[in-house]
Amino acid sequence: MGYRALGSFFAQCGFVTIIPDYRLVPEARFPAASQDICDAITWTIQNAVTIKSSSSAPESIPEIDAEFLFVMGHSAGAAHIKIMTMYGDVRKAVPPLKGMIWSAGPWFFNMKGESFETSGPVRFYFGSPEQQREREPRSLWNNLTDEEIKAYPDILLVQAEREPDWLQITGEEISKDLERRLGKKPQRIVGVGHNHVSPNWALCSGQGEEWGHEVVKWMKERIQSPAQ
Repeated sequence: MGYRALGSFFAQCGFVTIIPDYRLVPEARFPAASQDICDAITWTIQNAVTIKSSSSAPESIPEIDAEFLFVMGHSAGAAHIKIMTMYGDVRKAVPPLKGMIWSAGPWFFNMKGESFETSGPVRFYFGSPEQQREREPRSLWNNLTDEEIKAYPDILLVQAEREPDWLQITGEEISKDLERRLGKKPQRIVGVGHNHVSPNWALCSGQGEEWGHEVVKWMKERIQSPAQ
């Protein structure tokens, strides 16, 4: 229901909004989830006409313009879309994106006080501590060439004010790493009063939606100024 509210919010703001699913552990191992998201994006582009015509009110759905594709991921989803655009053959299969919204997702897993490297779904999905360090988004970002960085989609960072401590640290490090490679500080939106879960759940409630309107503004700026 939370992501349904998110989809409804952005649809009401004029965007065709798709909420894809992806395989989870124990079925999935790295990089299956990122491959699934890439497949969902490709399917959406290839089936744009079908999506519109199959709606109960097709006249209310705008045309899907593949030139202006935005991808948002929250929490684990944010990690998967980062990996999708940075890792090997998965990266090469991703259709061109106008922008990416990274919402409160991990950047690396070696965090003091956390057990990501030794147990839990992160250990199962990403592999051994050595494999995790090779596959984590930060390492993949650092391994991109300057030309790949130059061609990378625009990035918007979103974070709740009351994220867990380790995500607060992660958010600061993402900002520093992006600025180092991009030569400018990335734009960042903070969901005031929100915790890790509440931003998406608040959309369409009439309260705590400010962060969503800021995301809409950011996307529309890139639609109105294609050369940006």
